[in-house]
Amino acid sequence: MQLAIEIPDELFLSINESKQNLVELAKQKLALELCKSHKISISQGAKFLDMDIYTFMKLLNHNHIPAIDDYDIEAELEYQKNYKISNKEIAKVVETSQKIEGYEPVSKEFEIEVEAFMARHNLEVSA
Repeated sequence: MQLAIEIPDELFLSINESKQNLVELAKQKLALELCKSHKISISQGAKFLDMDIYTFMKLLNHNHIPAIDDYDIEAELEYQKNYKISNKEIAKVVETSQKIEGYEPVSKEFEIEVEAFMARHNLEVSA
């Protein structure tokens, strides 16, 4: 889709900018406002301005627009409430993470020792 704006000649001349610079400025301001009002996402804004997401986030910051605000956090929390992960999936992630970090699995004796310690001190692992 293409949009056109009518700018009177005297205004255009007083701005002292090239047509291309004005087009880029208008696109930038539009992307910032749409992102600020949650009409487009950060990634959509970056794509619209033909820049990577990190550069767009810096542009948001430069214009005092939070990249993540309460609206985004609330939406993410709502999403996470409905997201379920099984203990098996958690164990797989932990195992993979430990391999990456170079951790060795603990021995059965150590597990028994930890369980006994927890029982003596009435400690439980929360779910």
